[in-house]
Amino acid sequence: MTEYAADWVRDVDGRFGQRVRAERERRRISQQQMVIALAEAHELRWHQTTATRVENGERPVRLFEALAIANVLDVSLDDLLDDPDSPATRRRRSQRLQGQLAELDQMTGHIALRTRALEDELIDVDPDEAAARGLIDQDDANNDGEDANDGEHRPSP
Repeated sequence: MTEYAADWVRDVDGRFGQRVRAERERRRISQQQMVIALAEAHELRWHQTTATRVENGERPVRLFEALAIANVLDVSLDDLLDDPDSPATRRRRSQRLQGQLAELDQMTGHIALRTRALEDELIDVDPDEAAARGLIDQDDANNDGEDANDGEHRPSP
């Protein structure tokens, strides 16, 4: 084992703890909130002082604990072990974030379609409410929604 590798292994608990603290603080959650999330999501029964000791590198974690922490913080285990500024770590995180953004974009498209369908149904069912929501003009609502959902009567955004 090279000297660098030996140092890396020797300091893994401290580095892990520092990364846990950094990720937790970046998400603006307290140690107590993290401990509660670990209990709820993974039945991991920690006290807040245990989280402090882990973050200070004073208490090693078991593999299942490390995986639970990564899950609660929504990061990979690699993110909690690797140097956050290394090109490999940044590339991996970028790929994961791009994937999550693509997933959200897809969900946003589905939500927009569903929203439009519900709005069109509301125009048919309750033109006054549709007008109150700005989906149609009040004049269209007064006509009991006749032709109100033909798309031409929606106010422009």
